Amino acid sequence: MKAKYLLIAIGLFLLPVLARTLWYYQGIYTPSKNLQTPDFLSIEITNPELSTPFVSDAVNTGETNTVVFDLAHANQYQISEIEILIDDLKYRGAEIVTLDEGEDLNTLLKGASAFVSIAPTMNFTEDEIQQIQVFVERGGRLLVIADPTRSSSEYAISRVESVQVANKLLEPYQITFRNDYAYNVYDHEGNFRNVFLQPEDENGLTNNVGEIVFYAARTISSYELNVMAGNENTLSSLTDTGGNLCLVALSEENVLAMGDFTFLTSPYYQVADNYQFITNISQFLINSERQKTLDDFPYVFSRPIGILASDKIVLDQDLLEQISNLKEMYTQQDLPVEFLESDNEEYDLIVLGLIPPDQTIQTYLTGFDVQFGSQTRSTAVPKTTPSATVNAEAELSATLEPTPSPLRSGQVYIEGFGQVSQNDFGFFFLKTENDRTTLIILSDNQDDLVDLLALLANGSLESCFMENNIALCEQNNTGWKPTSTPSIEVEETLEATPTLAVEIE
Repeated sequence: MKAKYLLIAIGLFLLPVLARTLWYYQGIYTPSKNLQTPDFLSIEITNPELSTPFVSDAVNTGETNTVVFDLAHANQYQISEIEILIDDLKYRGAEIVTLDEGEDLNTLLKGASAFVSIAPTMNFTEDEIQQIQVFVERGGRLLVIADPTRSSSEYAISRVESVQVANKLLEPYQITFRNDYAYNVYDHEGNFRNVFLQPEDENGLTNNVGEIVFYAARTISSYELNVMAGNENTLSSLTDTGGNLCLVALSEENVLAMGDFTFLTSPYYQVADNYQFITNISQFLINSERQKTLDDFPYVFSRPIGILASDKIVLDQDLLEQISNLKEMYTQQDLPVEFLESDNEEYDLIVLGLIPPDQTIQTYLTGFDVQFGSQTRSTAVPKTTPSATVNAEAELSATLEPTPSPLRSGQVYIEGFGQVSQNDFGFFFLKTENDRTTLIILSDNQDDLVDLLALLANGSLESCFMENNIALCEQNNTGWKPTSTPSIEVEETLEATPTLAVEIE
């Protein structure tokens, strides 16, 4: 009896197992002999050629170029990431300087040929934007890179803010980054966001460049020169439209904007012609033609400096002491300072003279409209016609004829300033001709001239009133003091009053 119940229990336990087996079991598996597999050997994936880095040609510009890299605006990169660009710049003789938080931008730009801001995420101040704008106007180079993968966070608002920071800097140059990335689903380098670009214009930046690759790059809206663009299938993620979208733009020949940072890093710089493009960028940064002004002092000289004094100057102890201080200051810039007995074309010059200047000093002042109290200058005064005959109506006629207008003794006339007293001011005149810089220093007496040299040795002319290439420094009994706009003597202007003669019949 017990055995019967035991068999029933075992049967009830095995029944569900048997039922599931019969329901799901479909027989013994027999593998197919004609299994179809993809023809992997026939699949072709578009890959760019790898470019082996080459040694670029060194460029001897005759001076040390300084490139300032921005690290003061929460920039989302490290200098070590762009080692290939830094090395190429150094090979070409450039000095690399970083703008760190708290440093004065204007001071660094004085001696710079280019300013580079990569992925900035903190706003530039209005003063900084103005300083950069003045720097560009004088021939300095500006490079701005905004990369969609280089924002302060992965949040969409952070990407928008990073674009706005870069666009604020580029606003004066009609270049705008879009808050997007370029993509191409038909022709790409392994990923639809890795797009091929081709040159749109032949210039120094595209020299020897056939094709480059950008990785997740922003597109650019620009009314200026389109340097590199994608093909007709390269679209913007913002609108899914495009065709020949700009990703590298150049404005005013001095401002370069690029939508990708990754191509500068390893190993991506070895893809296609990326390395050639990087060497072209390096040359772009150091080949600026900066117009040095006195605002750039003490970074106005680029060659060994020769000091040339007029015959009226006496080499006393005070003068030699200030020349020694000047030598010490320029030693920091690796520029030797020597006293010259005669002019030497291989040197930049500091010319010392007393007022009124002798003929030698006058030669160096060529190009400046400046005249001294012992001279006369031409001014236009009205000269009227003796008579005019009018029948139906009166005819007026007046002409201007230059006549000499003498300066009072002790006065100096400078175009743009007017007449100033030579007893109250010392004068700096800066000019650059044929890659040679000349600084002319004039004063009423040698003691004041020594004080002017002391200003140079201190490395700053901020106490003087400066206008481009001319500076006026005011003196009082305790030495040189800060100068506001100098007071000038306003000359009377005569208005032409024509003689009117009417013929009466």
